[in-house]
Amino acid sequence: MTDNRSAENTSVTEYRVCYEDTDSGGVVYYGNYLRYFERGRTEHLRGLGRTVRQFEDRGYLFPVVRAELSYRSPGFYDDLLRIETEVDRVGKTSVTFRHRVYRTEDRSLLVEGSATVVCVGRDLRPRRIPVEIRELLGTGDQEGKYGPAENTVPGSDCKPETGNREQETGNS
Repeated sequence: MTDNRSAENTSVTEYRVCYEDTDSGGVVYYGNYLRYFERGRTEHLRGLGRTVRQFEDRGYLFPVVRAELSYRSPGFYDDLLRIETEVDRVGKTSVTFRHRVYRTEDRSLLVEGSATVVCVGRDLRPRRIPVEIRELLGTGDQEGKYGPAENTVPGSDCKPETGNREQETGNS
């Protein structure tokens, strides 16, 4: 995997599709694109000089509360993928990332979508995103360069599921 900044606020992560990522026909299983989005977010933060672990060590967790994907073209075993990630919106308690996954060989767009994460404490209750994290992500105010911030997370009346803690907090 590699990570580069292709534009001011977009990070690029490359990933080679493994056999385990595909169905019996050699096509990337649709659910794996969420894993690729996760890799993109993780590497985006790393490219900004921080890691998910550093946030967790300070008591800030960022579970995904919403994901949207649009499938454009299939990916296949051994394709080299280009995962583009950027921060779209920073709210008081949430961050929305935009993702695009391309096949590098022919620059075909395979999937595009977004994922919204919410800042929670170890008690899994929403918390305001600290100013230093907001600034790291590109905005320290409510009307950042990514558009008006949301006051609440979509569906914030619902608490993150607490079934599998590792899966919930997994590197978002």
